Amino acid sequence: EWVCVCADTKYAYQDEGGSGKCFTTVVLGGSAAGVALPPYIVYAAKNINTSWCQQGPSRAMYRCSNKGWITSDLFLDWFENLFLLETAHIPRPLLLLMDNLSAHISIKAIEMAQKNQIILLCLPPNTTHALQPLDVVTFG
Repeated sequence: EWVCVCADTKYAYQDEGGSGKCFTTVVLGGSAAGVALPPYIVYAAKNINTSWCQQGPSRAMYRCSNKGWITSDLFLDWFENLFLLETAHIPRPLLLLMDNLSAHISIKAIEMAQKNQIILLCLPPNTTHALQPLDVVTFG
């Protein structure tokens, strides 16, 4: 899970008439071979505004949640409708490294991973800033 912000802050927010913070989450993934998955963008909204999806990255998926954060249901949506489709041509088993966000681990996610021969491996707590492969190599 990635939240894009300026380098001088760790909080992503946008002032909207004094309403406080507005979060947008971008889930990114890639392979050890350097192949990037399309972004999965989660806006803070009840419904997606179609203008938010125009001229975005190729094959990006757009969703929304109350706070703009990834949820267990959205993770399952990403896993089933983006990750599995984009990796269907790759021989199994596959290893999926993730941070240990609770939204990533649910019975449904584990069952879907087992069914598709995906090994889910969560990085240890409080180490993702140093161990998360995309943080260290791509965005570091």
